[in-house]
Amino acid sequence: MRYQLEIEGGFAGISKTYTGELQLDDIREQQIRRVLKEKPPSTDPNLRDHLRYQLQVTIKEKRYTGEYNDMNLPDEIRDLIAEITRPEFG
Repeated sequence: MRYQLEIEGGFAGISKTYTGELQLDDIREQQIRRVLKEKPPSTDPNLRDHLRYQLQVTIKEKRYTGEYNDMNLPDEIRDLIAEITRPEFG
């Protein structure tokens, strides 16, 4: 799975972009696809100091996108973001 993740906002208002590839099993890929196809619950667009997440993934040559914030971020996407942003040790 290829991804591009942009995180912006927060107290400092700094944005950060991550791009790359992850190897996920079929079940997890299905979960990510399902969640990205759903419309997230709406929240107050004027939230202050919250992070905004723009995620684009390509799974088997099909592109899926989602936009979230701290208040409506699904657990499956939260876990994926944690994996993408985890510092690599080596």
